[in-house]
Amino acid sequence: MSQTKQTLYEIYPSSAGSLVWSSIRHEVPGLSTSVSVNYACGMVKAADGYVYVFGCRGLGFGSAIQIFVARFSQASPLTAWTFWNGTTWVDKQPATDAKCNKAKVFEGPGALAAVGYVNGKYVLITLDIGFWVTTSRFVRGTVADSPISGFAASKKIYAINEYVYGSQARYYTPNVHPQFTNENDELLFTYSLNYSADDKTDITVNSAGKKIVNGVSIVKGAYIDPYFYRVKGVRVPYSLLGIPASSSQTATVDIKEEKKEIKLFPNPAHGFLNISTGTSLEGATYEIYNTMGRLLSNGKLKENNVNIETLPAGFYLLVLKRNATILSKCFTKIKG
Repeated sequence: MSQTKQTLYEIYPSSAGSLVWSSIRHEVPGLSTSVSVNYACGMVKAADGYVYVFGCRGLGFGSAIQIFVARFSQASPLTAWTFWNGTTWVDKQPATDAKCNKAKVFEGPGALAAVGYVNGKYVLITLDIGFWVTTSRFVRGTVADSPISGFAASKKIYAINEYVYGSQARYYTPNVHPQFTNENDELLFTYSLNYSADDKTDITVNSAGKKIVNGVSIVKGAYIDPYFYRVKGVRVPYSLLGIPASSSQTATVDIKEEKKEIKLFPNPAHGFLNISTGTSLEGATYEIYNTMGRLLSNGKLKENNVNIETLPAGFYLLVLKRNATILSKCFTKIKG
């Protein structure tokens, strides 16, 4: 999504098992005319039949950020969206300073933001400006009870201390990954790193493919410094953000998560994924999600294995459900 002509992209494999993906661009009434708010901070599929979409608006050239929320019906994502105006849902998004100040569900320090949903809480993660050298380089977080109740004041949860060739590394693109849970009740968030944030540091590549830093060739053989581009993942305790522990979450979904071990083999795999647990899997169902949280496959578990032949190569999450038990484990699909 871009701030003007914002659209939804439908992305899908070009053919079964293909690593080439195709896309369809959809303009949405009420969304595609947005000029004030960038609705690209995250989506939450709620139990009330709506998907809540969070957007942001920068203040003070990256020193502060406002967060807004829109929604659409899960049954009809391409029809007109509605927007929270601070009092009710309306068909026009906030477009003036006065309307934005009334409609916001958060305002605080930060330049970029991501929103997710974990254990009954809407979770907001913000990044300080990272495109140039600064003294404030923090990740902040906060939570809310509902999409419109308003987020509490954010607090620092992580300090960014990456450097490349002696200069602060540039960072951006925060993301929240609630689907990748672990047994320690920790939230995974990520951000991107990409070369130097110091515009006085001249980093280029010459015709021979060698990196040149301030006119000096950096000779490291075939080694590529990871700070030229990589994604960094950090796990933060739920308790630091005010997210309830997983063991306390039973009422909303009528199930509980039990801390039982699950083993997948082979892993990586290309045909069938065999499953071993410390409990019976009779009558269990399975679900497979990609890294974007999209459900790709589901069904009844047979003979304690799952056929993954039709999945493209990549990283996935397997979720097993049986009665009041949920088990999950990540696996990698490789080409056969």
